[in-house]
Amino acid sequence: MATYIGIKGVEIQTIAGDPANPLAGQVWYNTTANTMKAYGKQGTGAWAAATSIPVGLEYCGLAGIQTAAVLWGGASIPPYSSPIYQSTTFEYDGTSWTEVNAVVQACVNTGGVGTQTAAAAFGTDGPSYAGLCIEYDGTSWTAGNSRPFDSGASANFGTQTAGVSATGYMPGATPSGNLDDVAHYDGTSWTVAGNFPAPSSASSAAGTQTAGILMGGYQPPTIIASATQTYDGTTWTAVPSMGTARYSSTNGGSQTATIIAGGTTTGQSATPNTEIYNGSTWTEVGNLGTAATFQAKGFSMTAAATLAFISAGGSNRPPGFVATVEEFTVPDATKTFTSS
Repeated sequence: MATYIGIKGVEIQTIAGDPANPLAGQVWYNTTANTMKAYGKQGTGAWAAATSIPVGLEYCGLAGIQTAAVLWGGASIPPYSSPIYQSTTFEYDGTSWTEVNAVVQACVNTGGVGTQTAAAAFGTDGPSYAGLCIEYDGTSWTAGNSRPFDSGASANFGTQTAGVSATGYMPGATPSGNLDDVAHYDGTSWTVAGNFPAPSSASSAAGTQTAGILMGGYQPPTIIASATQTYDGTTWTAVPSMGTARYSSTNGGSQTATIIAGGTTTGQSATPNTEIYNGSTWTEVGNLGTAATFQAKGFSMTAAATLAFISAGGSNRPPGFVATVEEFTVPDATKTFTSS
């Protein structure tokens, strides 16, 4: 039988009370209370306000983790009367945003994949619907080979060297402008993959190229989807649907630890609703502080974004584009073990 010392390499600490500053994962026996305790993530998590991005933006790209993220592009309106497509790039360290080298061209709706030092963006270059592919190395942006299909509002996930771009919207495409295209990216070249089960756009996606997940989306003229599909690199499989149908949401995580927040629901209204998927079921958790849609898209990490995630920018009309940033975290707390 496995033992704690065999697994962790140390014995369980025995103390008269609780440690003053326990570490995540620490286990001890409290001789005063005669109980076994541990310190780690507890509860379902909650949103809290964080440092805003320097300008109100919607449709921007995002990649990385809560303490090392990169955000780029997007569209801004105030104080302008029409959208201004951006090439600005900001990095986030968990506390503040810093402007860094700009994208090689203005872009919107380029959902990101990867990390702060190895990100990629697939989507549109602003007013046109393109097969744009650009890469970020933590310092500079470079243009990559074009994606095999042109569209905006694609669902992108994976990494810079093993990414997936699926579905999207392309004016004139039949029957509704929505696409079911899927393509894989290896950091250099694209390979056309099997089609998604239904033409869709503005869906959310997370995970890896061989363990991905895609959810929600818009299927004109009237369908706002709640459906969820997992992906093994070849085949799409239907799994339980979200509780709230939505599109243009922010999300991230892995195939078995996914978070989705905000987006547009029935009536074209922004929602604060947040849900978490554990690989088998969806659970509604704490709402965003501000209902939003068209937030930054990306954060497609293999880690559990259900423990630490950010929502940045978006729209909440009225009043319009927002610079709001919120962080979702599950707090560390002491847990007492009980027998049953």
